[in-house]
Amino acid sequence: MIIYSSYIESQTPKRYSNYWRKKSVGDEVIKKEKKKIYDASVPLIVEKFMSSTEKKKDLPTLETESNAASITPTHFPYSVTQNVKIHPHGTEPLTQREVEDWESFRLKDTTKEEIELRMEAFHLGILEGPEKHTSNEDCEVNRRKLREEEFFIEDEAKWHPEIATADPSVPVSQIPCGGCGAHLHCQESALPGFVSKEEFVGLSTVELRGLLCQRCYFLRHYNTALNVRVTPELYPKLLEPIREQKALAIVVVDLIDMPCSIWPKLIDILGTKRPVVVVGNKVDLLPADGKNHLERVSKALVAAVEKTDLGRANIRHYTLVSAQTGFGIESLITKIQNIWSVKGDIYLLGCTNSGKSTLFNALVASDLCKTHASTRIAPATVSPWPGTTLNMIKFPLLRPSGYRLYLRTQRLIQERMKPELDKPTYTRSPSVATLSSIVGKTFIKSKEPEEIGDPFSMKMTTTSGMHPEIVGINPMGKDYKLSKWCYDTPGTVQPDQIINLLSHEELLKLLPRHIILPQTLTLKTGESLFVGGLARLDLLYSPQSVRFTVFRSAEVPLTAVKTVDAAAFYCKYLGTEILGIPIGSEERLKSWPALKPKDFRMYSTGKQSSCADVVLSSAGWVALTGLSEGDVVEVRGWTPGGRGAYLRQPAILPRAVTFRGHRKTRSVAHGPHKFYVSNVPR
Repeated sequence: MIIYSSYIESQTPKRYSNYWRKKSVGDEVIKKEKKKIYDASVPLIVEKFMSSTEKKKDLPTLETESNAASITPTHFPYSVTQNVKIHPHGTEPLTQREVEDWESFRLKDTTKEEIELRMEAFHLGILEGPEKHTSNEDCEVNRRKLREEEFFIEDEAKWHPEIATADPSVPVSQIPCGGCGAHLHCQESALPGFVSKEEFVGLSTVELRGLLCQRCYFLRHYNTALNVRVTPELYPKLLEPIREQKALAIVVVDLIDMPCSIWPKLIDILGTKRPVVVVGNKVDLLPADGKNHLERVSKALVAAVEKTDLGRANIRHYTLVSAQTGFGIESLITKIQNIWSVKGDIYLLGCTNSGKSTLFNALVASDLCKTHASTRIAPATVSPWPGTTLNMIKFPLLRPSGYRLYLRTQRLIQERMKPELDKPTYTRSPSVATLSSIVGKTFIKSKEPEEIGDPFSMKMTTTSGMHPEIVGINPMGKDYKLSKWCYDTPGTVQPDQIINLLSHEELLKLLPRHIILPQTLTLKTGESLFVGGLARLDLLYSPQSVRFTVFRSAEVPLTAVKTVDAAAFYCKYLGTEILGIPIGSEERLKSWPALKPKDFRMYSTGKQSSCADVVLSSAGWVALTGLSEGDVVEVRGWTPGGRGAYLRQPAILPRAVTFRGHRKTRSVAHGPHKFYVSNVPR
């Protein structure tokens, strides 16, 4: 059934180079997956009640004293360490026949009935409670250990969601959270901006500005998302005040999820007269496919925007950046200062996970932010979880006077004149191929001299180090009252995106964090390709084989099967490691949207260039390459609920297929791609 599986290949030892050996190992992996599913479906209490004859089947045939001594007792709910025979009618000794009947009767019971029987035996005194053979010292040690594992910090009531105190009578403050922008309060833990009453009450306005809400704290320090009630309909309402303001709009587009990361209703807020700068973010994740690859990416960005309603906006500039590595940030700042200066405020707009908060943090540490404010503004919370920013957060803009622009220009010229080491044209190292740059600051505020306290004075409050560093700024203070601001806005939810269907664990696997390494497979008519469990691509017709170059996260497995077996394969392995995503319980998989199709037709441009990309929403995209120019290629893309399936022409990286490795023996897959290092100014 399976033609190729990247998951099975990753589990196969290197010594299994023969095709038939790989196939046998693949069958073993599938058997292990079936056993995992079976083991997960058997409740622990049933496993505990399994008869001794069934348990011996899994144990070694030869059992030595050392093996027996190494077996440790397993504790389950309502179980103890000693072996006790329970009589169904009382505490009288059992005959051999009664024991056999009782064992067979036990295995037929449901889990609920078994638990009730054990509880009844416990109350009758047949089973001893754990406290009868556990000392007080052990109980205290266990309780102390439990407290250390359950609570994240010393003050449990401050951050633990189940214990943090809420008080609806305390009014909501007007101070936003430094991470997400939601107003801080202690009224209800399920609402954005919640802080426990113990931490919230009694703080001054200055102290509140340096405080993070409970949700941002967990996102930043423990990579855990707390559930808060924020509906997608709330995001457009937060952006409505922009309609009446004179402001520059910076629209952030995720190049990995284009055009799905372009919100169609954005033109209703921006209008056709407001100046707009379109920023293609995450360019560092795109592998170069030859010389001038950034020009091809920029043309693909312009074409994607013009096909949407956003193309009717007053777009003044297109640019490619990486908010994570700093590439292109300095050029973006220079363009903003030249075309906008401080005529009004600046708003960062875009869909969820497009990188607005990361770009916001990069701009705070640049020449776009006022010098004395950049060190006092808390960074925005960055997380793969959709909708991290819940309200607007901001920083004051630096007024670019003529002399300041001159000093900034001189600094950039000096940085570009620094000699760079000769880089190889091709490499296997992702770090060498990743585009990066340093975002510097031209103006650094000199450190004020510290006031030294008089050692003979009784007042020691002026001694250096006695006052904590102040975090946050007062927008109504004399230094900022007349300032213009740059705002980070909440992310909007595009209907074609599937990231809001995924759990936090699945998002960490789906969203690439390093440069994408493409993988090429050669398929024939009647074969299908699965990108995890998120998308499926069928080759309906082509006179020759077609090369599928897949761009996705390395943690999302690829599987090729016959099209006639694709539906059965998906139903059978959805939720397993073979498909990877989605994962979870059977109840969650039942609510997973069914795959819906969309057909595409294109014409091959030759084997040296991909003719088009089939975008599969947030799962990535597949570049299609025919072997002869003019060949008709018909494919059918399947995505959850039919979301985000697009045909993108021209392909964003058309020559990436030429960097594929050699085709593997008796396999449809090619070897790993090489990275091309282009001479792009950093």
